[in-house]
Amino acid sequence: MNKTIIGWVAVCAVACGGGSSVTGTVDGLGVSVKDSIGYQISTQLPFDAGTLYEVGVALADVSGICADITALKTPANATALALGVVSNAAVAAGTYNVGTGTSGSSAFAGFSKGDANCHSTVSENAVSGTVTFTGVSSGQVSGSFDLSFPDAGHLTGSFSSPTCAAFNTLVTGADAGTVTCSP
Repeated sequence: MNKTIIGWVAVCAVACGGGSSVTGTVDGLGVSVKDSIGYQISTQLPFDAGTLYEVGVALADVSGICADITALKTPANATALALGVVSNAAVAAGTYNVGTGTSGSSAFAGFSKGDANCHSTVSENAVSGTVTFTGVSSGQVSGSFDLSFPDAGHLTGSFSSPTCAAFNTLVTGADAGTVTCSP
């Protein structure tokens, strides 16, 4: 993934909402969730090495993000949590450990705070914890998380997030546009 894509994963949420919440802080900051998105991506690996699957969600303190993604804009001053699972097999409901998992699956989580120019002022990756999916479908991703961060930060919460097709297009590189900062 390139830097633009990683930035999007860290600040994405969708205008159509969902029942999502985050409790706790990282670097003294929390996320008061206004919107969230879910996504599912599969990528064919080079040299016939198989397919890589990813399912995740992003929770943020800004709204209208699916529309922003469609317009190739990043929201300024956003605080967000992105989490998910990468696997060599289709990701199903279940609990996944952050870091190296079993059976070719690994959970990840990243917390980010952006400034008025969409530059990251805080960026932390979880060092341990779990991501649990209770539902994974083409229209919705739901579950919960319990995450620990290097600064002794700890975040827990739940999500029920509608998917945003524009996010999938952006991440898979199907759209060659440039993402700009949206004040």
